[in-house]
Amino acid sequence: MKLPSAALQQALYETLSAALSCQVYDDVPENAAFPYCVIGEESCRDWGTKSQPGTEVEITLHFWSQKPGFMEVKQLADAGLQALTASQALQLDEFTVVQVRFLEASFGREDDGVTRSGTLRLGVKIMEV
Repeated sequence: MKLPSAALQQALYETLSAALSCQVYDDVPENAAFPYCVIGEESCRDWGTKSQPGTEVEITLHFWSQKPGFMEVKQLADAGLQALTASQALQLDEFTVVQVRFLEASFGREDDGVTRSGTLRLGVKIMEV
């Protein structure tokens, strides 16, 4: 069995970079311009069959904005969800993405009173080729 994490991260980065009107990071540089998306936390568990290895991955995406209100982070989260759940959106070397499903979204105001955040959690079922 192979862990699909690195291949999934690369595919997420490529797909989100093409779909979103903001920068996509996995490590935000100091003084990054808003808005931006961060590929965040991930957990993996076995999802294989007797004959084929597979992994179910839960991935969290974070969206950040300093525009007043929540509209921008909500629009970014929706654009990310639409891009990633589109048929055949994620292409991974040595793996086949079987399903991308929406798990949860949340939005909040940061303590500075200016920054808004959005979180999108997805479940990704992946089979080894």
